[in-house]
Amino acid sequence: MKKLFVQSGKALGYFGIYIAGQLAGGVAAAVLSLIQLMTSPDNTKDQMTRYQELINYNLGYGLLIAAVITLAVYVIIFAARKKKITEELDIRKISVKEVVITIIGGIGTICFMDFITDILPLPESLMEEFTSGNESLAQFPLWVSISTTALLVPILEEVVFRGLIYSRLGKAMPAVVAAVLSSVVFGLMHEGLLWAVWAGIVGLIICVARVKTGSIIPGIIIHVMVNGFAVICDNVDILGDITKTKGTVITLTGAVLLALYTILMCVNKTPKAEVTVATVDE
Repeated sequence: MKKLFVQSGKALGYFGIYIAGQLAGGVAAAVLSLIQLMTSPDNTKDQMTRYQELINYNLGYGLLIAAVITLAVYVIIFAARKKKITEELDIRKISVKEVVITIIGGIGTICFMDFITDILPLPESLMEEFTSGNESLAQFPLWVSISTTALLVPILEEVVFRGLIYSRLGKAMPAVVAAVLSSVVFGLMHEGLLWAVWAGIVGLIICVARVKTGSIIPGIIIHVMVNGFAVICDNVDILGDITKTKGTVITLTGAVLLALYTILMCVNKTPKAEVTVATVDE
């Protein structure tokens, strides 16, 4: 029981640093928007409407600032404690075979998770909330979307949720329980019920590789693929109109690929010492 409290406390502490970084990024976006509102007024629009538009646009810069600050704080903490960052974050080399399996999982995740919402009979209110989240991301400048949404944010979130939180919880409870808890927390960090469920499921998909390889590298690959695909779709019409039949075919293809990914990861032979989170000294 003592071990559970200690490791949960450590996970909570690292999570607190992440939340603080997110708040700092949000404040930065709000301040930048206020400065722009005051220096470049638009008399054709209501000031509050204009301010909200500026915040939506500058939120990408806020996410960039949050990611840089949070990652820098983690690096400083590990350096001060004279800990190896690769061990603390479970950054372990994976084989070419595992990379291939991971890519299969990434494609499966994109096909299944991005298109299942188009074929399920979901309430209109949930779908509006879900699509509005995608629309807000589309307002970022392209270079911000690529550098932040597609790269920095996936790296940061894997470091936090599959690197720090999962590994600490995994030292005091079964891997499956740690995977579920870290995925639930990950989901709750996304605004809206459907986004929370969607992200939580993606977190569980990533945790399959996390548990079986003992590394956050596969998770980063899948996360970058998923977010990168969203950025591409926001800027290039590569899919056209998604009919229900087309969406069903893509979703079923994704389900097959995810099943294949899960099976291959489970039968993959990785040295036990590399997948046992509890062996990493704290």
